[in-house]
Amino acid sequence: MNNKKLLIILVIVLVVALAVAGVLIFITQKQEAPTDNSSSTNNIGNVGQLPSGGETGNTQPKNSDTNVDRPVADPAEQAKADAVNMAKFFTEMLGSYSAGSQFQNVIDLQPMMTDTMVTWSNDFMTRNLVALESSQEKITTKVLQIESAVIDDNSAKIKLVARRSRVDNTGESNFSQSAEVDLIKVNGAWKVDNLIWK
Repeated sequence: MNNKKLLIILVIVLVVALAVAGVLIFITQKQEAPTDNSSSTNNIGNVGQLPSGGETGNTQPKNSDTNVDRPVADPAEQAKADAVNMAKFFTEMLGSYSAGSQFQNVIDLQPMMTDTMVTWSNDFMTRNLVALESSQEKITTKVLQIESAVIDDNSAKIKLVARRSRVDNTGESNFSQSAEVDLIKVNGAWKVDNLIWK
């Protein structure tokens, strides 16, 4: 019976991990997609209109930029954006929980953690399992502001402020809390190495 439960849990964890990885890949590909925000001042009034009389036979636009190379995002800026986005996502997910989730938020985040952080998360779940069963507390976390981001090629330290809502037996309370997220690159990908609530 225990082996069956363990197998079911492992399958669920694998499916969730693959879903998180798929979402991250989708988000990073979406961020890398070039956007065309340029517009020609000659065509502003003609958007969606047929050409005027003198332009009828002209099949090529006057200011065509279809073959122009668009600038690629600066790799340093993209790395900074990736680190900041991961710190925000990780903080919101780790900081939002309820007793009914049985630490699913922590399990879902393990693929984004370094080995040190995975060890911490497993220990955290083991230490808090008994208290979880009697708890009615629910917390929702939303990152409001990035205070600072110090990023180099292989590490990042992101300081942020989050808005947290706690619901328990005594009612609901809202508060702000600072956090500091340390990330390091492992095999070319950002991984969270530490998160400290302040």
